Amino acid sequence: MEEYKPAQPVSVREAVKYSSFEIMKQLGKGAFGRVFLAKHKPTNRIFALKALSKRNLMLQRQMRYAISEANILRQTDHPFVVKLWYSFQTQHNLYMCLDYCSCGDLSEYLAHK
Repeated sequence: MEEYKPAQPVSVREAVKYSSFEIMKQLGKGAFGRVFLAKHKPTNRIFALKALSKRNLMLQRQMRYAISEANILRQTDHPFVVKLWYSFQTQHNLYMCLDYCSCGDLSEYLAHK
């Protein structure tokens, strides 16, 4: 079994914004937003870019949960939990840039079984 090595931290000075990504396709859609397959232009790395609608979060009183999700993922460094690489916002959306899991996620496997 290969030894687990934590990812290298991202530079705090690195400014990341929506224009830093090339949206390739939509992967999924939920009650509060959508998830896209996106390429980070400066590094050419592929990520899952989760876009959460601020309006929907505010209407459903879920904003604190979205912020908590980002804070927890930011502090978590474990091989079985997707890593949050970047987070940022625009006027209408909150964005979380996460590891892309090409084979789907745990909920898909559980639903299938």
